Amino acid sequence: MSLSLQQLEGLKDSIDVLLEAVDSYYNSKVGAKKAKLLAPIISSLEKDATRIFKKQGRLYLAEMGKHKGLFPASEAAIPLDPLDDAWEWVAAQTSAEFVETLKRANAKALKAGGEAGMTTLNLGVSFEVSHPVAIEWLEEHAAKMVAEIDETTRSDIARIVNNGLKTGESYDKVARNIKNKFDDFAVRKPQLHIQSRAHLVAVTESANAYEEGTWQASKQLQAEGIPMEHAWHTVGDERVTDECLSNEADGWIDIDEEFSSSDLHPPRFPGCRCSSLSRVKEEK
Repeated sequence: MSLSLQQLEGLKDSIDVLLEAVDSYYNSKVGAKKAKLLAPIISSLEKDATRIFKKQGRLYLAEMGKHKGLFPASEAAIPLDPLDDAWEWVAAQTSAEFVETLKRANAKALKAGGEAGMTTLNLGVSFEVSHPVAIEWLEEHAAKMVAEIDETTRSDIARIVNNGLKTGESYDKVARNIKNKFDDFAVRKPQLHIQSRAHLVAVTESANAYEEGTWQASKQLQAEGIPMEHAWHTVGDERVTDECLSNEADGWIDIDEEFSSSDLHPPRFPGCRCSSLSRVKEEK
């Protein structure tokens, strides 16, 4: 029995639709698995970050209390140095604890991402979380992220203090505004799917470590002679950014190649909900 050209074209269209449905199902399963694996890690890290932010707030307000004489101040002479020094002291008291907290959480997420990537590929190879590349990433990334988080906190405090000094606010009002800011870090919602800054840190850092683990798993396979490629996967709703959609439109690219946004893997920004996909590179 022979098929006409029209029938063959119809069959090809049906196969294409079926393959697209299979891809969509597979991609959704990858996102669901990631969410399930990261949920307990995010919950634990959020609690730890909340505790550290509150500790920083208490320490800073105690140090700030030593400089009550600066308030209120005239706009002509605003002595900010003592208050900047106060924050530097607070950061020094909490940075080591924050780095270790992130390292513990990131190690779990990195392992989860790497093992999930290996399991999905089903090549009978295990992910080596003790690999020197993984260890180096954990050491460097945690320190870098804490430095960035602390710098953001410093900027928020400086803005409140600077505004208070310029407008002649009392010490009590400035201190109250700073306390409210640290409270916001624990309870205020900065994004629709994010509950607080502590939650944002937990979601972003866990996702970053998970995706780094998935990418490192592919790199370990490639080092064994298995060519790998990866793709960007969005959640597909109206809140996805244009840059993430462009990354998704890149399709499958070499594992060492960056996506259109110059990112090697998600998350592209704090709170990004995207995931990465990986597979053995197809022969052209």
